[in-house]
Amino acid sequence: MNPPQQPGPLLPNTALFRATLPRPLTWQRPADLNNRIPLMQSIEGLLATTTSPLPTVGAALAGLARKLETYLYIESASYAEYANLQSLPRRVQALTAAIVNRNIRKRARPADFASSGMTSTSAPPSHFHAPLSHATPSSHTSTSLATLFSFAGGDIWHTLVWEYVGGLDTLRCRGVHRNAARLAPTYVKSLHLSCNTARALLSFGHAALSHCIHLEELEIYSLAAGITFGRRSMFARHCSQRFVVTHDDHEQIVSLLARQLLRRCWPVLRRLSIVCLFTNDQANGEADVLLHCLKQGVCPALTELSLPGNSFGDYGAIRVAELLQTMGCPQLSLLDLRRNFIGERGMQALARSLTQGSCVALSELCLGGNMLTDSSLAHLLVSMESRQVPQLTFLGLEMNYLTAQGIQQLGTSVGKLGCPRLTQISFGENSVDDDDAKKILNQAILIQRVKQKRAAAAHDVVQRRLVI
Repeated sequence: MNPPQQPGPLLPNTALFRATLPRPLTWQRPADLNNRIPLMQSIEGLLATTTSPLPTVGAALAGLARKLETYLYIESASYAEYANLQSLPRRVQALTAAIVNRNIRKRARPADFASSGMTSTSAPPSHFHAPLSHATPSSHTSTSLATLFSFAGGDIWHTLVWEYVGGLDTLRCRGVHRNAARLAPTYVKSLHLSCNTARALLSFGHAALSHCIHLEELEIYSLAAGITFGRRSMFARHCSQRFVVTHDDHEQIVSLLARQLLRRCWPVLRRLSIVCLFTNDQANGEADVLLHCLKQGVCPALTELSLPGNSFGDYGAIRVAELLQTMGCPQLSLLDLRRNFIGERGMQALARSLTQGSCVALSELCLGGNMLTDSSLAHLLVSMESRQVPQLTFLGLEMNYLTAQGIQQLGTSVGKLGCPRLTQISFGENSVDDDDAKKILNQAILIQRVKQKRAAAAHDVVQRRLVI
């Protein structure tokens, strides 16, 4: 009796070439099989050495690696992105986080609660109630203080005082008396809210928010982020990232915010920041809800859109590109997309929108902490050389996977002066030493500018000869 034959090594999935996929395959070919095997083995090695050991071993672990490799193979925008081993751990992290989040969202939740959170039967926080009586003034209350809390002065110093107090505390003063309940929101210029405060305010205080007609800045941040990130923090190292959710509460905040924006009660809002709040990278998710709302022109004065740490991937980046193409925010000057698992497909969509001249006012573009490789950068360089982003002054590319070749291409593109105002590039912590990257970048810029000067001089000589 012959002994049973041992099963051969597990090979990458080739049935996908016979399957009907949501998105047609582009660069993928059956001949890639031999090149896919090493990457699948690398994924298996990553899973085997994880700090939280997986319960799967042997064939089960190989099967999981095979499934992950198949998904990466289908979703990669090019073979160069797919085969990049340096960005592989980050891409596997993005993929596993997305799978976990999708499974969490499959859990049953009440339909009315999931829709908006507006129908909850819980009572609103006490500080959102309308005032029931006038506050009893003390004998030490000065006339100026009484005038201040009347909100009826209209003097410039009133505006300065309440701006110093802060938007949230100003809204809390609605309970002083009825006149304050009506006028206090009109003094609010900025709101910096934690996720819990934002949820309560958007659920029960939307009437007060509708009267914040002078609101200029709105920032909502997850408690996981710890602190807010001011507009001057443009580097990926200073930004947290939300990987896995345990509930949809934070995602509901985005839906509530979109509903508030559709009321068009903030005509002068110029800065909208949502930090480390949601992770949905699927159709009809939070990225869809928010960006579809902005595409309708609800914030015509918006100049700064910050969405760092939300892990919405290429899908979210494509939605952002669609927002730019529709000119929903024509004055946008700062776009912050740090730490969002954006790869080549998302970068390609963003670059295409910039090349079409959809965001000529853009001056700061923050893309640090994503999954950009040399092939991803190539799309961005095309948009830079198109001279359709003439106001760009800051470009953040730190903590990605650019090689020396990518840095050199970046320097060559900068040297062509397609973005003449570009003065600061953040390129640290890529796949090349920071000091070497700086030398390569400076040398490439210098060489390209010398070439341009020589070409200009030669052109002048030709023109003079033609005149003679």
